[in-house]
Amino acid sequence: MFFFSFLSFVSLALVSDKTSAPTTNAPVAPNSLSEVALLQFKNVMESAQNTYTQTQAWFSNKENVKKLDESYCEPKCPKTNKSCACKPYWKERYEKLLRQCIVQEHAHAGMYCFYHAFNKVWLVPQDLYKFLYEKKYGPLKNPHFVFLRFEPLKKQTAKEFLNEYLKTKGIVDDTEEQNKIPLLSVNVFPTGNAGTPGEATLSYVDQAMSHEVPGAWAYAAIAKQFDIPLDRLKNFETRLNDLAKMLGSSSPREVLLQICIPKNIVDEISYISWRHGIPRHDQIVSTINQMADVIKKNNVKKENYLKPFERIKKASAMLSEAMVKEQENNSFYRTIKQAIENDGFKTSTWIDQYTKAPALLMGKDNEIQARLLTNGLQDPNSGIIMYKYYFISPAVYQTYRTKLQAIAEELWKMRAVKTTANGTKQ
Repeated sequence: MFFFSFLSFVSLALVSDKTSAPTTNAPVAPNSLSEVALLQFKNVMESAQNTYTQTQAWFSNKENVKKLDESYCEPKCPKTNKSCACKPYWKERYEKLLRQCIVQEHAHAGMYCFYHAFNKVWLVPQDLYKFLYEKKYGPLKNPHFVFLRFEPLKKQTAKEFLNEYLKTKGIVDDTEEQNKIPLLSVNVFPTGNAGTPGEATLSYVDQAMSHEVPGAWAYAAIAKQFDIPLDRLKNFETRLNDLAKMLGSSSPREVLLQICIPKNIVDEISYISWRHGIPRHDQIVSTINQMADVIKKNNVKKENYLKPFERIKKASAMLSEAMVKEQENNSFYRTIKQAIENDGFKTSTWIDQYTKAPALLMGKDNEIQARLLTNGLQDPNSGIIMYKYYFISPAVYQTYRTKLQAIAEELWKMRAVKTTANGTKQ
């Protein structure tokens, strides 16, 4: 266990251990570079070490830390009260958690780490699925694995997904219902997008937000995978809901999930993104922001468009409609298509360069996100490792686990028995 006294943000951006020298011909992320960034990149690429882990690189930017101070601060002072002093609380509340994330980033140098937060009640179906899976297939070789989806999903790479989406729907919007199952919204740092609550992972840990909570549909999907009759599952709904309530009331904080993906498969199941899962391209982001500003000016009396979320969603939809209709005749369509073909959205390229020289992103680092294709997060033997960080007391958590395991045992005994063609029972 690692315990440190918090001296300053610099202590979270300590230089990592030396590794073998990186190659000097790495591709450049699609951003214009300042002379300072180019020099920094050149010096680091010629050195014999990687300078930072992902989270350390984020903390090396003083502006990021300033946003963290402003975002997780109490009391919330009215702008009219200049004498009010807002005290940042993230250091006291989350320093240990952030250090644990950095420790795991160091420990898994051959992986990239991503961060997703969810309401505690999601632990119930996730753990139930895992109990039943181990009943069917035996103990997992990788105990640090979480089942995030409960039904088989279409197999495709991130590149295939983006190409198909571009042709049929335009720009990805993961707030659309159809994208909530195949995509998982993640940040590249646990503190990423500080200052933008709807996009900041830590904000979802800090308090329950808009994420959907599991309903009967989640348990129905699990029952189907393990041949458990739905009518029998209904007899357990009250007990499962009681466990969800137990977890929900156990702590005001939610769950942080750290997903560590091996470097050799990360680009197959992820892409670098902006808000709403929009592929991260400077020209597209700038255009959507400009369109959102126009929407705001033209709809000053419409309450919906007072929220950046709604303006960006509307702007993205308008741009997508034109792209799908015009296809190759649309310059934005051609821009995205070319970026996909040239691997402009490869997660590895962005993270590799950022951890070696944070100045490459010139202050844009806080808004960098990624999307994971959940079809690539279903195999516990894939080498993917997931760590759950939660604030539930050990006693409550143990009681919950014991009760859930008992439910899993009962459900397993009730599963439907199948008979194969040769008469063997399964």
